[in-house]
Amino acid sequence: MPDSTTPQQRICELAKSFYALGWVSGTSGGITVKDNGYVYLAPSGVQKESLTPRQIFVCDDEGKVIGGPADLRIPAFTSIFHEIYNRTNAGAIIHNHSIHAARATIHCDKRFKITGIEMQKGIAGHDVFDLLSVPIIENVSHEKDLANQIGKAIADNPQTYAVLVRGHGAYIWGRDWAHAKTQAECYDYLFRIYLEEKSFGHDLSKPRRRHIKAYRLDTAQTVTPDELHAEGIEYKIIQPPEIWKDFDALGKKYGHKDEVFITPNEPQLEEKLFAFEQEHSHAEDEVRYIFSGEGIFDIRSTRDAWIRIEVAAKDYVCIPAGRNHRFFLTQARTINAQRFFTDKTGWVANYRNT
Repeated sequence: MPDSTTPQQRICELAKSFYALGWVSGTSGGITVKDNGYVYLAPSGVQKESLTPRQIFVCDDEGKVIGGPADLRIPAFTSIFHEIYNRTNAGAIIHNHSIHAARATIHCDKRFKITGIEMQKGIAGHDVFDLLSVPIIENVSHEKDLANQIGKAIADNPQTYAVLVRGHGAYIWGRDWAHAKTQAECYDYLFRIYLEEKSFGHDLSKPRRRHIKAYRLDTAQTVTPDELHAEGIEYKIIQPPEIWKDFDALGKKYGHKDEVFITPNEPQLEEKLFAFEQEHSHAEDEVRYIFSGEGIFDIRSTRDAWIRIEVAAKDYVCIPAGRNHRFFLTQARTINAQRFFTDKTGWVANYRNT
């Protein structure tokens, strides 16, 4: 049977549910749903747990109010809702003041990042081993003035279904009300587990090592050096006595080398790492020898599945030119490596989803 619930009734049901979760306490937050070319949204300054259908405003696609209660105010963030509608395929948007969302913005800089958590699959386009990120924008005194910032955040992060506002909350959307609700619940779970694990000293923006040198992410099956070689990926352990002979040969082959040293004290470290953590390729080989520290390379196989290689001291890896990959630091957040290259222009990243 078709659902006979009106958009006004649906918003009231969602508001009561979100109030019970603590997302819209003290008249905060908002909900909007699109239906048959009209935009329905909850009013400002109303206790969300007692919201009634007659209190819901109706706007056209341009944001003009065409119906609603004369005794209530349309939300100050209505312009933000329309900015999101105009920039995405959203059919519903939830603005919450979840304590987990607000706290996540205090512990992160320009974006929230998490990987390795099953609930990531609840966010459209993400797998458990992907890096899920949410842009964070700065708060302002008048919420309506956030519209341009949110629009830019969406333009710069086209895969996101959420934007966090520092010390404030989140704007989350989906293709319809059910999808938006699911997304909001999954995001809140991820914010919460990130914060709880952080209190124990675990950084969920970094993959956890399995202490298996190479394996397939989709099956957890170990991959041998010979199998890596068959995939065009070179991996080996080079012990210190042989290292200089290998370095001499690599230097002659590529012509140039330098050394990279990343530590937790690096300025704006997380934003710099974000560039490496996105799937990309280069016009020339990516060649690394690890002196100390540790990291994780995810490399696309010839059948377009992920192979994960955990690198540490004495490891050598060569990813062929044009092969998509991504790189993460581990929980140790430190690595010292030698890089070999022909021309630094070959390091320009070609991102898969752009």
